[in-house]
Amino acid sequence: MDWGSPPTTLRDDDEGDRFLTMSARAFARERSFGTLPSLGNINAESPEFTPLVLNPVISEKQRFRTYLKALVPPIIIFLTLLTLGTLVFKYGENWEWRDALLFCTMTLTTVGYVDFSPVKHWTQLFCVAYIYVGLILIGVALGYVGVAVLKQGQRSAWKSLGIPEPHRPRTLTGRGLQMFQSVVRFFRRYGLKIMLSLSVVVCVNTIGTVVFVISEQWGIIEALYFSTVMSTTIAVANEELTQAFTIWFTIPYCITGTVIMAFALGNLADVVIKYERDRMEERAIRIQPTENIIRSLGSSAEGVSEQEWVEFILMRMRRVTQEELRRIKERFKKQADEQAGLIRTSTIVVDQEDFIPTMMS
Repeated sequence: MDWGSPPTTLRDDDEGDRFLTMSARAFARERSFGTLPSLGNINAESPEFTPLVLNPVISEKQRFRTYLKALVPPIIIFLTLLTLGTLVFKYGENWEWRDALLFCTMTLTTVGYVDFSPVKHWTQLFCVAYIYVGLILIGVALGYVGVAVLKQGQRSAWKSLGIPEPHRPRTLTGRGLQMFQSVVRFFRRYGLKIMLSLSVVVCVNTIGTVVFVISEQWGIIEALYFSTVMSTTIAVANEELTQAFTIWFTIPYCITGTVIMAFALGNLADVVIKYERDRMEERAIRIQPTENIIRSLGSSAEGVSEQEWVEFILMRMRRVTQEELRRIKERFKKQADEQAGLIRTSTIVVDQEDFIPTMMS
C-alpha cells in the first residue's frame, strides 16, 4: 500500500471536471452526511501558496513499529484462548497439560493433527463454541493489523494538515458512554449482516447434524460436534462413519460446507474491520478547512474551489488517488468540447467497453 504521493496541486480550470463533484455529492447524500462544504469565502493569510504533500510518506521504521503495536492484540487474544481452552480440556477431559495445549493449538489453527478429541458432552459443546468464537476473534484481531497501519497513515496526514485528533472523553463514565454509543451504532448498521452470517453457520451445522443423527444413529451433541469439525476443516473426532449414505453425503458436505463456513466466518470478521474504515471515511467527509489544507490545495490566495475540496476529500477517504484523478481527467478531456468544457450528447463517441475498464484497471 502506497502512503506517499509527490507534492502537487489539484487545481484544474477545466469545467468539465464537475462530474467528480457531482459523484461526491451523490456519495455524501447516500451516506447521509449532508452537503459538502463550500470554501469560496475562505482566504489564507499568506499570499504565497506552496502545495504540501497530501499523503505524507511513512518511514519503514515507523511502519514496522505500527505493525508491532498492532500485533499485540492478536497475540493477547490467541494466548488467552489457548489458556482458557487448555484449562477446560485439562480438567474436563483429564488430559495432560501438553496434550490439552496441543489440541487447542491444532483447533485454533484448524490444522487438526491429533489422534484424540473430547468425549464428554459438555466438553464437546464447549469445543463447538470454542472453534467459532476463536476463529472469529483471531480473524478480527489480524484484520486490525491492517486497520492500524491505515490509521497511522491517516494520523500522519491529519497532523501535517493541522487537523486535531478526535475528542476523547477524559472520565471513565464518558468513555463508557462513548463506547456504548459506538456499539449501538455498530449493530444498527451491521446487525442484519451479522445475523445473516450467523444464520448461514447455523444452517450448515443443522443440516449435517440432522443427517448424522438419522443415518448414523448418533446423539445430537456427537453429531453437532462432528459436523462442526468437518465444516471447519479441523476434522478431529472419535466418531467413525459406518453407513454408505453418510460417507457419500460427507464428501460434498465437507467441500461445500468448508467454502460456505469460510465465507460466513470471514464475513463476520470483515464487518468489524469495515466499521473502522467507515468511521475513518466519516471523519474525512467532516474535515473542517484549515490554512494548511488550503495551502495544499489552492493555487492562489483566493482559496480553493468546490471541485478541489471534493477531490481532496475523496483522496483522504482512499476512494481515489492522484494518479487515478489524472487518468480520469485525461479521459474526460478527450471526449469534452474544448470551448464549453462539457461532453455534449450530440458529440458522444464513446466505446463503453474501452472507457470504463480503462478507468477501473
